[in-house]
Amino acid sequence: RAIGQIVQTHRQGGSTLLDMPTGTGKTYTTMRAVRELGVPTCAMVHTRDLVANLRDAARGAGLRVGDSKTATADADIRIDTVQATWRELDACELLVIDEAHRAAARTYQTRIGQASGALRLLLTATPERNDAATIAPLVDEHCKPITVRQAMAAGYLVGEIRYYQGQIPDGLDSVPRSHGEYQRRAQGQVFSRPQVVGDLVQTWLDRWRDRQGVVTCSTVADAEETAAALDAAGISAVCLHGGSEHREDVIGLARAGWIQALVCADLLIEGVDVPGLSLAVIKRRTTSPRVLRQFVGRVLRPAGAPDAIVYD
Repeated sequence: RAIGQIVQTHRQGGSTLLDMPTGTGKTYTTMRAVRELGVPTCAMVHTRDLVANLRDAARGAGLRVGDSKTATADADIRIDTVQATWRELDACELLVIDEAHRAAARTYQTRIGQASGALRLLLTATPERNDAATIAPLVDEHCKPITVRQAMAAGYLVGEIRYYQGQIPDGLDSVPRSHGEYQRRAQGQVFSRPQVVGDLVQTWLDRWRDRQGVVTCSTVADAEETAAALDAAGISAVCLHGGSEHREDVIGLARAGWIQALVCADLLIEGVDVPGLSLAVIKRRTTSPRVLRQFVGRVLRPAGAPDAIVYD
């Protein structure tokens, strides 16, 4: 249904927002629609991790894949980061933007202007934003073929999500906000206290020893300390952040089951898929429902366990 709606909207001269829950295959669905349309296509994302994710899905759908510098005639779809130096954008007829809630940002607006002759296919699990910006002017048709509840009932996602709240750390209520969000450094100091880290480690050992999980922290320092404590306790853990080298290799090891805990600072919230994950640990505070929904989406695939655990 989604592919049919995308193709029909495009052929009628319209742009589409594909709104599908994490884990239900929106990237592959998008690439199937791209193959069916058969027009010169460019796809833009904000991280190298997402480039790899889209590239794999495109090849799985039978598309020839290039990058931002590839000639349009040499590839069915060109995939790269929005920050790359794009060539021949004026020849693009379909512009795909993953994690589309970001499309209101200035960098994306510049690229959309350069590809002014292209219709758009935006995809995301969370179209809302926390600020006053909106992606509505970029969209003619909102395609939402399945909800989280429907996907859970059909067996595409886990059958149950179980939520546990840990003790609120001392001092968390006094963490100040900046531009509507809790300050990273201040909350990082609260969450990195030995008692907080120790409670997390002991709870994981006592209750979820056999689960593979992902932890989100507010700062790199907190993520590093948490990963070290988990690893020392016998839960193989790796810290990932924006400056980490060999991220694709680490994620590949996690997919193969060699790493039990991925501890991140503002990574692995969007677009990265490790199907075995079944435990999501929220070791930070945020005012954004979108961030929470994206992060919890990392553990909704049923490959890891029949249910998902969220430990806040």
